[in-house]
Amino acid sequence: MGTPEIPREVKLIVAVTFQNDEQLRAVEDYLKEHFGEVDVRSAVYDFLYTDYYEAEMGENLKKIFMSFERLINREDLPTIKLFTNQYEQNLSVSGKRTVNIDPGYICEASLVLATTKNFSHRIYLSSGVYGDSHLIYENDAFKAMPWTYPDYREQAVLEFFKKVRERYFEQLHTPNPKSAVTYKEAGVDINEGDRAVDKIKAMVRRTYGKNVLTELGTFGGFYTLDTDEFNEPVLISSVDGVGTKLKIAFAIGVHNTIGRCLVNHCVNDILCCGAKPLFFLDYIAFAKLDVDIFTEIIYGLSEACAEVECALIGGETAEMPGFYREGEYDISGTIVGIADKSRIIDGSKISAGDVLIGLPSTGLHTNGYSLARKVFFEIAQYSVYTRIPELSCTIGEELLKIHRCYFNEVYPLVQEGLFNGLAHITGGGMIGNISRLLAPELKVKIDWSSWEWLPVFRVIQRLGNVSIEEMRRVFNLGIGMVIIASQKNASTIVEKLQAKNVQAVYIGSIIKGK
Repeated sequence: MGTPEIPREVKLIVAVTFQNDEQLRAVEDYLKEHFGEVDVRSAVYDFLYTDYYEAEMGENLKKIFMSFERLINREDLPTIKLFTNQYEQNLSVSGKRTVNIDPGYICEASLVLATTKNFSHRIYLSSGVYGDSHLIYENDAFKAMPWTYPDYREQAVLEFFKKVRERYFEQLHTPNPKSAVTYKEAGVDINEGDRAVDKIKAMVRRTYGKNVLTELGTFGGFYTLDTDEFNEPVLISSVDGVGTKLKIAFAIGVHNTIGRCLVNHCVNDILCCGAKPLFFLDYIAFAKLDVDIFTEIIYGLSEACAEVECALIGGETAEMPGFYREGEYDISGTIVGIADKSRIIDGSKISAGDVLIGLPSTGLHTNGYSLARKVFFEIAQYSVYTRIPELSCTIGEELLKIHRCYFNEVYPLVQEGLFNGLAHITGGGMIGNISRLLAPELKVKIDWSSWEWLPVFRVIQRLGNVSIEEMRRVFNLGIGMVIIASQKNASTIVEKLQAKNVQAVYIGSIIKGK
């Protein structure tokens, strides 16, 4: 007889170690806010196995187990572990924890705890979190494994786990009474969607100028085109997302920067064509709409749009239960800009001898995250909260740094006609993105020693043993935008950028060859 397959929905349990009732109330209120009501709880007991905790949390510790009415997706356990770790840090005093929170789940066959520490018997889940199977259910009872914590072997605790398992089976196998099904019960709350729109209207309006003719919520966004400053106006559009950078936002619960990254990425893309932005549209899809997270995302979008005088003219917010994991979402954006036909930058003016001028990035921007996440969280087994000496912040904070927007510094030089080409260094690295602009008889020559990599790229290379060639092909390595200009214009460009505190650097040239 094989091991029973773990169902997708499991029963969340949490063990809380604490010193006083005030701490327990705070933790329980916090957990109930996020996971629903407690349905089964153990008695509070003196926690005697405290050698590991006493130095940090003190003596006379107590412990309680509780389970929650709402079933969870077992794949969400790593996120919950990181979530509770962050709350522990929030309650810490002078760098020491005052409570310990251990989440896990019970299913038909076992009790599994989440941990960020690796031992040979533990199974890697994701995001630096491991699953530790402590109890196995056999012959109508939970049985301890050799590594099971001592207090998990106590009879009263085992009886609690058995009671939770019984409650879990009731929830799985008891059909709900027949009733009229609503859209909300199916996972889509129209009222919540309306509330979300109301919360963001003021943010969105501040991006509007005289050209926007509609309010948020109409079937389409109306924009009147002012072409007075253009002899032959050309509309230029682009669409993009932010990739698995979203996974970092999910892990640390910060959502007000993702929108900025998306807008900045799209603005940079059309800037490379010589365009200034006119308006932006977003698409955001949730498993279940979270108004607070949605508001944070729109805040970031609106801030970035306002900085470049781009109207956040509309968008689509989709609620798709069963399609995304709970607590996760996807986002994309479409931008429309305008350029004069005579000022369009398409690479046709680039010739051998032109100079490459690099502009600094803030970090990974929005590319290379799948490789970075594999290195940090699978190979190195770090979490988003890990601090590395080379970085001045946590890994999560480093990876969530905002994608730099180059428009306000670079567009005035576009208007002067000083460039032959502009390349936004995204997926494909420097060679790949510059080569997109070149005629077949030209190629790019990079002086890779002309600038210092940002520390995060050195860390990724070292921890992952990533080859130089792969690093150059995947990441921007600290240069987020490359200007291609004639030798005659190069010094003028550098001087004008440096006057705006942009540290422009010569990084190579265009040469003949295929």
